[in-house]
Amino acid sequence: MHHRISSIYLVLLAVIAIHSKAEVSSGTEIRAQFSANHAALISSSLTGRITEFKQRVGDRVQKGELVVSFDCQRQIAESQITETRLLSSQYQDAINQKLADLESISDLELEMSQAQVKIDRAEYIRALAITSYCKIHAPFSGIITEKHANAFEYITEGGALFKLVDTDNLETEMIVPSVQLLKFKPGRPFEVYVGETGQVVTVIVDRIGGSIDPVSESVKVFGRLKDKQTDLLPGMSGAIVGQLEP
Repeated sequence: MHHRISSIYLVLLAVIAIHSKAEVSSGTEIRAQFSANHAALISSSLTGRITEFKQRVGDRVQKGELVVSFDCQRQIAESQITETRLLSSQYQDAINQKLADLESISDLELEMSQAQVKIDRAEYIRALAITSYCKIHAPFSGIITEKHANAFEYITEGGALFKLVDTDNLETEMIVPSVQLLKFKPGRPFEVYVGETGQVVTVIVDRIGGSIDPVSESVKVFGRLKDKQTDLLPGMSGAIVGQLEP
């Protein structure tokens, strides 16, 4: 009796497994999540007080647009000092070159003046690099989604300023049952119904994840929008509509 019940139980499990496989291969809903190709948390490269930060969360900025300015009077003054030192050492080295031609100074003195020029030039380049951090421009076009500082606040080096997200170039990420993988060949188009906007957009399969999850028997598939969509935002999602033929 016990053996018979065990056999029936195993048969039922097999039927359920086959039925589940059939549902996956025929009609399981596949969800698509939209995400940004470019997103960055912009941080400060120096310590100082912010003098300008007008943009708000939700504002769109263009690539190269000024977003944050720092009070850099001290850094600018230091760069001017190092520039003056460089000009002075270059002038002294030029004089030593002429004296060396007249054999009025030793080779060591000439080499010392040349070395000083190299040191002062390096100091000047470093000072210029620091002053370049005084103004932060948008590295790419996008929307400010987070703002971690405001004008007149004091920020330390490495402190977060704002998060910038490119909403013009979105991609989709889907978890696809492995049995349907042949339907998602790179370059193949499919349609996604976006729940938040109610629109249907065309997506092109871009690439397939490198491995299949043996537990869920699924794989990640990434796609790109066929046409530019201004109404879509990262985080929106939808479902694939229509039939996909292998």
